[in-house]
Amino acid sequence: MDREYYEWDNFWWEKAGDRKCSRVAIVGDSITCGYRDEVQKMLKDREILVDRFSCSRCAGDPALNAELEYVFGAACGYEYKVIHFNNGLHGGCNDTMISDEEYNTGIEECIKIIKKLQPGAQIIIATSTNMVDMSKPEDEFDGQKNAFIIRRNDFVKKFAAENNIPVDDLYEAVAWKAEYPHSDGVHFKPESYRKLAECVVESMLPYLK
Repeated sequence: MDREYYEWDNFWWEKAGDRKCSRVAIVGDSITCGYRDEVQKMLKDREILVDRFSCSRCAGDPALNAELEYVFGAACGYEYKVIHFNNGLHGGCNDTMISDEEYNTGIEECIKIIKKLQPGAQIIIATSTNMVDMSKPEDEFDGQKNAFIIRRNDFVKKFAAENNIPVDDLYEAVAWKAEYPHSDGVHFKPESYRKLAECVVESMLPYLK
C-alpha cells in the first residue's frame, strides 16, 4: 500500500488522571476531531469523559492496528463503556492506495482488536460523511470520492448487521442537506458538527445507563 503525502495522529485523553469517571472513546479522522468537543459538552452533565483517537490511517493499514493496541491496551490502561468507531475517508481515492478488499478486511481486524482489548465496551460503527465540490451547489457531490465512500459505508453496514453491532449513520444525517453545510469539500461548519455530535451522543446513550 502507498501512504498519503501527510500522515498524522491526534490523541486526546480528557482529564487523563481521573480514574473514577466513566469514559467513552471516539475513533476517527479530522471529522471526528470536529465533533469531539461537542460530544464532551453534551455528556458533561452525566460525568462522562470523552477520549479521542483521530488519524489519517485507513483500515487495512497495519499502523492503525498498532495504534489501536496502544490506545486501548495496557499501556494507557483505561476501560471504556462505549467506543464509537468511524473510519473511511482516507486511503481510497485512487487505485494505488488501499483496495476495497483491504479496507473491508481492515475493518474486521480493527473491530477484532478493540473487542479483544476492551471486552466490556459497547462498539458502535459510524458511516463516513460525504464530500462535495465547493464550486457547485451543495447537493452536487464529488462523484469519484463519494463512490468509494458509499461502497465503504455499504460494507460497514453489512458487517455491522452480521455482527450485531449498532450503526450510527452519520452519512445519512448530514449528506446533501443545506442546513448542514461544509466549510470545504470535506470538513463542516460548526452547525454541522453539532448535528454530528448529537448523532454520536444519541447512538451512545442506550449504553450509558
